[in-house]
Amino acid sequence: MASVLASYAELPLERYRVRFTTTASLNSRFKSAEHLPAALLALLRTAERRPRPLVHVHLADGGSLLREGAVLRLARFLGLPTVATMHASHLQSVVADDRARLSDVLGNAHVVHALGPTTAALIRDTIGSSPEIVVVPNCVTVRRSTGPAGANAPRALFAGEISLRKGVDVLLEAWTGVRSAVPDAELLVLGKPRDVGLHRRLDGLSWGGSVPRQRVLAELDRCRVAVLPTRSEAQPMFVLEAMAAGRPVVTTPIAEIPGTVADVAGLVAVGDANALAAALTSYLSYPDRATTAGDVERRRAETYFSIVPVSRRVEEMYDEAIRRADHAEKWRRPSSRAS
Repeated sequence: MASVLASYAELPLERYRVRFTTTASLNSRFKSAEHLPAALLALLRTAERRPRPLVHVHLADGGSLLREGAVLRLARFLGLPTVATMHASHLQSVVADDRARLSDVLGNAHVVHALGPTTAALIRDTIGSSPEIVVVPNCVTVRRSTGPAGANAPRALFAGEISLRKGVDVLLEAWTGVRSAVPDAELLVLGKPRDVGLHRRLDGLSWGGSVPRQRVLAELDRCRVAVLPTRSEAQPMFVLEAMAAGRPVVTTPIAEIPGTVADVAGLVAVGDANALAAALTSYLSYPDRATTAGDVERRRAETYFSIVPVSRRVEEMYDEAIRRADHAEKWRRPSSRAS
């Protein structure tokens, strides 16, 4: 989520000025609860401004439906145009376990923002025909300064939480096979530990811990292939950042990933360590193959997920939310004509 919001801060919007308000903490539920009153107060103060502000609320897993949902409800109550973005990596579980609450929260948005058609279909099945659902993907900065993937040493990079959800256990199982095929291959794992028992020593494997986003980008420049064997996802920024750096990506066909990546040869079944090892070995053994695939990924990132096209679609989404808010307000007002 932090990487996604950072990318929003970089959008060169022409007709909108963005101001961020913190509603949650990435590290503590208690701190998240502390942020909420301040966020609601800031919203009340902002509502008095002219021109009328638009409120864009980002929702995720856990307590987000209650916390950010409260912000969305208040914004709608105040008559402000509202956009709700669903980032939930466990959206199918949320739909299955908490469908009524999800529908109720999203019903306060004039526009619901989905990251891709798979997510949009799941949300539509939950909320019905209203409100409007608009598909706008995450965005990424395409960096032309990176060299070809095949020019790098045979190094793979994983970046994300160290968890079963991200498939780290499958990656570790696959890595033994990769090292057998490519004895000088290296794997760097970056991220915050989430599940116990995953941290262990293997030949060629380095653990880098939790690092800033700039370190991840720097390591992408130095790797030949990026890997994310995730079990549950929305549209991971690590995949987009790898594509933007011109790196082939080995990942799983989860949620919006198949429609994001260009090279379907890099998609492996969830939990299939043998297929994961084979895909990684293919890129680590053949530099030209890695360069070709990485160049294709970079072109796709620039065409569909770079700042300029996504900025345009975000502004169109905001325009639609304002139109719908104006329409709803017009129908709420009592008629001025005498009866």
